[in-house]
Amino acid sequence: MKTITNRMFILIIAITIIICILPGVISRASISIYQFEDLTKNASSYRYYLYEDPEYANVFLYDYDLGSINMLEESDYIIRGKITGEREVLQGTLKTEIEVIEEIKGTYRDSIIYVYEPIDIGSNMIITYDGYNFLKEDREYILCLSNLSEESAFLYVTPMLAKFPLNYSEDEFPVLSLYEYEEREVYYNEFINAEQVFKTKEEKILYFEHYQILAE
Repeated sequence: MKTITNRMFILIIAITIIICILPGVISRASISIYQFEDLTKNASSYRYYLYEDPEYANVFLYDYDLGSINMLEESDYIIRGKITGEREVLQGTLKTEIEVIEEIKGTYRDSIIYVYEPIDIGSNMIITYDGYNFLKEDREYILCLSNLSEESAFLYVTPMLAKFPLNYSEDEFPVLSLYEYEEREVYYNEFINAEQVFKTKEEKILYFEHYQILAE
């Protein structure tokens, strides 16, 4: 009976590990080069998980009571800005390049910064938190940000109360109850044009109360 040498055993283990992780590597690589135009075209094939528990995300701070938070006080840096179109898909987040048009609170030496959006893009699904949706290329925003140790990079203070478009239409802020969300499958094409989705009308009211304060 032939015995397996240590070298052969290690080789078998190495090949097994490569076979196990290769699909994930290929999938992540394909996502990284995926264009947002393609995402738009194929939106109906992406499951949209928009109310995932923010406690499991590490791309923004979430230690606040949204009913009592003061975004002017809690934010390190508040700007008016717009995305440049440059984005990088990372594990569990989206690194988006922002052109700073006006500094509302705080100062930073560069006119270009990066914001980690709380979005995870998979091969057939989009995962986000508190109804957040992508920053859009055709408009300016007020953004409420927290400092990071990384050069020129920032996080949102919260996913729901940190992104406010300067121009919008009412239908870009729909309400989808948690009950309805849990009762059916939701696909991204249904909310592709939304800026923010709310679980309740009260959340929507709260959002626009903060909007009014920041826009003054």
